Amino acid sequence: MLEMDRISYWSNLNLVTQQQLLERPKLQESAQQLEQVQAIFEKVDSKGDQALREYTQNWDGVQIADLKVPVEDLKAAFMSLDDPFKSALAVAKHNIETFHRAQTTDALVVETQPGLVCQRRTRPIQSVGL
Repeated sequence: MLEMDRISYWSNLNLVTQQQLLERPKLQESAQQLEQVQAIFEKVDSKGDQALREYTQNWDGVQIADLKVPVEDLKAAFMSLDDPFKSALAVAKHNIETFHRAQTTDALVVETQPGLVCQRRTRPIQSVGL
């Protein structure tokens, strides 16, 4: 049985343990977990970025002023990755883009009554948080 609350270093693990870590864990939702998650959502809804800063301080022990990671830091982090990982990211990026491109729809314009036009449009957004 794997301990999921500790950090495992891939190079120190045997093949069986590596395979276990790659498997998706079975989801076991409890009422308590759902309440905790709901409380987090509600706090972020009501306090916005301030709630995120508080959670970062409490959970990570880090105080941050700006939630946006500077471009220079992102570039440095990417450059520090090994080539196989960069290749895996490129494959994932390609797969995600291919899937979402297939989801795009043509604009829909319907005149439901003379002079009353209804439309559906797909537009990209600038950025999202995950």
